Amino acid sequence: MVGQLGHGDRASYRQPKWLEKLQGKAIEQAACGDEFTTCITDEGHLYAFGTDYDGCIGCDGQYGQEVLEPVLVEFSLDYPVEQVSCGDNHVVALTRNKEVFSWGCGEHGRLGLDSEENYLYPEHVNLPMSLSIVLVQCGSDGTFFMTQSGKVLACGNNEYNKLGLNHYMRGLRNHQIKVDQEVPYMTSLTLSKQLAIYKIKTISSGKTHTAAIDERGRLLTFGCNKYGQLGVGDYKKRDGINVLIGALGGKQVTRVSCGDGFTIASTDDNHIFAWGNGGNGRLGMQATEKGFGSEICTSLPRPIFGSLHNVSDLSCQGWHTILIAEIVLASKTIRSNSSGLSIGAVPQGSALEEDFRNEQDDDGQNGMKRTAEDKRGIGTFSPIKSSSNLTESSCPDWLLQELENAEFIPIPETPDDMAKLLTYSCQETLPYDKLTEMNTAVIQPSKSEEQKVPPVNELAVTQQERGQHFHPTVQVKRADEEDCACFVKSPCPCSDVHGELRRLQELLTQCLTRQQSEEQEREVLSADIHRLRKEVEAMSRLQENLTKKEETIDYLERQLHLQMEENCRLWSAVEELQGRGLNSDRPF
Repeated sequence: MVGQLGHGDRASYRQPKWLEKLQGKAIEQAACGDEFTTCITDEGHLYAFGTDYDGCIGCDGQYGQEVLEPVLVEFSLDYPVEQVSCGDNHVVALTRNKEVFSWGCGEHGRLGLDSEENYLYPEHVNLPMSLSIVLVQCGSDGTFFMTQSGKVLACGNNEYNKLGLNHYMRGLRNHQIKVDQEVPYMTSLTLSKQLAIYKIKTISSGKTHTAAIDERGRLLTFGCNKYGQLGVGDYKKRDGINVLIGALGGKQVTRVSCGDGFTIASTDDNHIFAWGNGGNGRLGMQATEKGFGSEICTSLPRPIFGSLHNVSDLSCQGWHTILIAEIVLASKTIRSNSSGLSIGAVPQGSALEEDFRNEQDDDGQNGMKRTAEDKRGIGTFSPIKSSSNLTESSCPDWLLQELENAEFIPIPETPDDMAKLLTYSCQETLPYDKLTEMNTAVIQPSKSEEQKVPPVNELAVTQQERGQHFHPTVQVKRADEEDCACFVKSPCPCSDVHGELRRLQELLTQCLTRQQSEEQEREVLSADIHRLRKEVEAMSRLQENLTKKEETIDYLERQLHLQMEENCRLWSAVEELQGRGLNSDRPF
């Protein structure tokens, strides 16, 4: 009606439609107010559209009261925005350099600018130097600021203590003296002392109450309990912070969001709980308790889904809830490794859903379900029944087939087997299914080959000339025979290793020799440097003495010059007196 959809008109749209003005821009976050919308690009630029009656567009009213298409909020060009949050009529943005800006309606001080005035352009919020804000969260008429250390600051309307700013002090245990200090609203950032004992990880603000999660996964609620939205089991007024431990069965809460009189939360074991006002289907289940007036409510957290769901995002606003979840079976999300789709989250009536039902019906042995890869024939899973039956394997068929067709290269267990293995170097390796054990029988050479082999001593000399070690294996005839017919079967497999070892030893010796020579040269250079340093010091002293003597000479010259000038003046005076004596009658 006022352009909050950003399509350039005031028409209603029953199906989602792309924003043509933002095509080609990567949007990282979007946030909605009462009648306006904001979004952030990957470059940190902030766009807004909708009503600008309270200045929520942040453009100082230059586009009129109704902005039908997204417009750039110019301050984000100089201060790239990391996160934005919208209340009903105000906006708070956190920049990438951890500065905070707010604009829009300032009633009850929700902007944190120490006033209740409206600001039509983003205004910088003054923060203490010691605080580093990591999250901003707007309620309908208040704002939360969460620091890096888990502390919470708030400003705005504190009705029902929904900002947690009231002070409660109790006296002696016997007298039960209770003093309440209610804070109606705050125009500046104020630390929530009730939450100061917890390290808050995330916080969500509804219309009349607030929920937060601390680092231990505990759920904290405070504010109005008219419809049982605090989850404490009743509808009475509650002061201070309520920790919902027993109500959730000791589960760790991962996400929470507050709507108008109700709360939705998800836990780490994939349960989704709801409580509070159940009117108009707010809770996603049939409420059973009679709450305030004619409303049907639930004052304790109750699961809303019969099966397990993994919630990746959750948001409540007004009377409705949107959450992103996927079905979890056997506490594990079933995914297709090839497609990356969550099988449990497919739409009804699709082909994937039919395959999913077939997989549920077709169980494998030991209760193991068949995967999507089994259906496509990529591989099968066959658990081993017993240790004696080794033919069954967990390997897929395609891998077994490749192993059967592959060539097998045996690995010898002893050095003797290595010499035997060398006799197969020119033969083809055996297939996997035909190879039962490593038979490395020695192939006896023929007599003609024996005659061609030189004697052992000649062969050793030849190998010595080549600079290699040789380990001959000699076959000796009976002792009573005249000649020992010797032949060499195979060279020692360690010959290359010994040669490499000798080469490394030579390199090491060369390095040590070079190091010693360098050390000697270093010592000589050190001595020369020491001697030169002494000479330089002596020269410096001589230079100082020479400078002093030059100064003395200059001083003496100046004194001599002054003395000569004085003598000249004396002689002039004497001559003048003599001249006067000659001209007078009296002798001089």
